[in-house]
Amino acid sequence: MPGRVSTHSRSEDGDSLKALDFLIGDWMGGGQGDTFTFHEEASFRWVLDERALAYYSRSFADGSGFIHCEEGYFMYADREQRLLGLFIYGDGLIELAEARLEADGGLTLDTQQLIAVPRGKSYRSIHRRLTPRLEGFRHEIVLTLGPEGPFRHAESRLTRVRSSSLVTP
Repeated sequence: MPGRVSTHSRSEDGDSLKALDFLIGDWMGGGQGDTFTFHEEASFRWVLDERALAYYSRSFADGSGFIHCEEGYFMYADREQRLLGLFIYGDGLIELAEARLEADGGLTLDTQQLIAVPRGKSYRSIHRRLTPRLEGFRHEIVLTLGPEGPFRHAESRLTRVRSSSLVTP
């Protein structure tokens, strides 16, 4: 990912993303999916002179190896100063999401537009919730596919690590 990488928070000037400081760094943990258990690694870094937060994640199914990766950015990106996320998934899906900072310090993201949907997939929307916890954060994902209603796809709990094997942004 392009841009100057920094691990400190941006100043109070301008469009501050300081509320997302809890995400900065490298994370590892595990979770439960709708039909699987998995290991997840994630990394968050300041980029673009601290005007955006870069994100990278990958997941491995217990017992069967690599299953998923995604990367993207969080930034204030329009005249209304909405906090937006732009994400690219390993299967080719591209998502524009609107993010909300919640009273509990968490971050909620909801699909605004699916820009590219891979052939054979039936994504309609993605709802995520990143909730800070004393020991790390919880990541919940709810998907809506095809005509079916939303369903809980996965939930993981991640803790900060000092070093990781991730190729970080």
